[in-house]
Amino acid sequence: MTKTVLVLVETVDDYLPLLRNNGFNLILAQTPALRREAIARHGSEIDAVLTRGPLGLYADEMAALPQLKIICVIGAGYEQVDLAAAAARGITVTNGAGANASTVADHAMALLCAVVRDIPRADASTRRGEWNRVISVAGRQAPGNSRVGCDWPGQSPSVALSGSTCRSVTTAASHVATCPTAIATACWRWHRHRTSSLSPRR
Repeated sequence: MTKTVLVLVETVDDYLPLLRNNGFNLILAQTPALRREAIARHGSEIDAVLTRGPLGLYADEMAALPQLKIICVIGAGYEQVDLAAAAARGITVTNGAGANASTVADHAMALLCAVVRDIPRADASTRRGEWNRVISVAGRQAPGNSRVGCDWPGQSPSVALSGSTCRSVTTAASHVATCPTAIATACWRWHRHRTSSLSPRR
């Protein structure tokens, strides 16, 4: 028997043929107006809803979908899905937990390096046609009088990162395979070997 999927997500069009080719009937409702119309017109036919966190699915909408069995949330967040209403109906809710975790970790480390190395100011200077070979040569003072912006003396990036920073970005980096960048891998190694002593630079 053909299953009908209500597609609220506007970013998965490239993957919809996979569903169609496997016998699913798709109802595209990727704007608020189309969403209301689809639920009103086809509510009794819909078996599944494909959504994402900010779009969600609300209790009154679930009430209008008597055949609904599963809500598939693209991505990790499901903040606008009424979980209580789904649980009361026995509707399964799935999400892509950790889907972007390694990317977020990489981005966090990229931002950290940009701040420490003063990249935004150097970039702006270059775009103005300047060529300042030395910017913030003295670095800046961080809490605890530790200097940032010049170097990590005697330390590899993996060891130089603070524990709080690494813990925040290594939740998804518990395996090297999920850390595509060298610095994320280094952070993972630090997390695994955080008791190692520092070696002086030679």
